[in-house]
Amino acid sequence: MSKMTSLAGQTANSQSSMNNNAVFNNNTNALISPFKEFKFFNSFSLSMEIQCRIMRLELPSDMSKPTDIFVSAFIVCNQMIMAEFPASTTYSNFDNESKENVIKWDYTLNFPIKIRDLSEDALLVLTVFTAGKKVFGGCSMRLFDDTHCLRMGRQKLLFYLDSRGDPSAVYELNSTRGEVYEEVFAACDYRFAA
Repeated sequence: MSKMTSLAGQTANSQSSMNNNAVFNNNTNALISPFKEFKFFNSFSLSMEIQCRIMRLELPSDMSKPTDIFVSAFIVCNQMIMAEFPASTTYSNFDNESKENVIKWDYTLNFPIKIRDLSEDALLVLTVFTAGKKVFGGCSMRLFDDTHCLRMGRQKLLFYLDSRGDPSAVYELNSTRGEVYEEVFAACDYRFAA
């Protein structure tokens, strides 16, 4: 018989290891496992198109809110822009009565690019323009993290005023790295509201 180490660190025979690791639910007589199940997909098998939701832009408290600005975004993959035309939001919605210095969009950008077509160095490049097509600022974000998993969920990025989003594929040389926020400011900033 082979030996097996259970979650509690006890050594048990392989025949009785199920009794050490599993618990029965009294209501349904179903076996409950203490192990959490994770499902992984290879990116080459995902034929879904990429979507990105632009929520808000937080400005410094001493800065006045610009009027009529929009976000333009594109994806760079293998040092090439993946779509002929960038995806853009509508003009911003902001409330002059609000005490927050925040510009809100709550707009979903749809890219005609499938997840399976992305390379590991894929970047999302965001640039905010005024109504007169003047650059207000920008940033960029890698679509895959250091563990080569597609980034999902809310991402808080550092925004660079008066700079267009940098599409440089060499991320260490990129001048508008949005993830620098996590390294520099995340410890002293608030988290997302639930």
